[in-house]
Amino acid sequence: PEWYLNLVAAPRVHVRFGDELYEADAVTAGAAERGQLWPHLVERYPMFEEYQRTTAREIPLVRLARRAPDFAALEEAAAAMRRLNRAVTGRRATDEQWRALAGSVTQLAEQLEAGQRRSKHEDMAQALRIDHALAPPEPPAVGEVVEFDPLGAGGGRLHPASPDVRFVRDGESSVVATAVIDGMYQGPPDRVHGGVVALVFDELMGAVNRVTGRRAFTARLTVNLRAAAPIDTELTFRAWVDSVDGRKIIIRGEGRSAGELFADADGLFIEMASLDGA
Repeated sequence: PEWYLNLVAAPRVHVRFGDELYEADAVTAGAAERGQLWPHLVERYPMFEEYQRTTAREIPLVRLARRAPDFAALEEAAAAMRRLNRAVTGRRATDEQWRALAGSVTQLAEQLEAGQRRSKHEDMAQALRIDHALAPPEPPAVGEVVEFDPLGAGGGRLHPASPDVRFVRDGESSVVATAVIDGMYQGPPDRVHGGVVALVFDELMGAVNRVTGRRAFTARLTVNLRAAAPIDTELTFRAWVDSVDGRKIIIRGEGRSAGELFADADGLFIEMASLDGA
């Protein structure tokens, strides 16, 4: 039939299921897969069994395989937004330029707001290629980059306002982060806002749980600000597992600039008992 030939010729389709709209690929089931699916189909729609009896050809079964989103475009947009944020907070402009910017951004925001609401559970699972947002992927080896939360505000490449932070596993139960914090995140002039320092520590400790294969949430985070953390300068953060007592995990960390300590932290994390948090 023509509908089938159309799908073979153009297998990329748009699917609406309830309020959800997504892209999928139309895949013709092979012999083995068809043998598994056909009994379920005729059980629910008995008329198809009668259709098959009236023809010598085999009625094809088409499966719609949901396409994993390509986050390259979103990553490009997020990087452009971060650049814009830095320009807005760090550069002077005329009133005409600010008003023109406001008009352009408002128009773009209205276009995006008309779209479907996103789910971080789904985005995380798809971005990290895992079955569930809270099911950690295979941990990286020592020396490899750690991507803890690509959508997170603490360094996520898909976040439009995250600081520039890079995480690397540097031991069996430790992670080091390097960051150059832009002036848009300053509190007192020329100093990184203390809340941003805490944000990086929290994300870093989450990365420690990731590399050790634990699914845990922050229960307490204490940050001691010992000195100013300068903006536009490479900062080094390091965190490691200090102790584990059942589901309670204590992680400690420190932040340094040119070797000098500017902050230290300790966090209590509670490991999840199951994927649903029970």
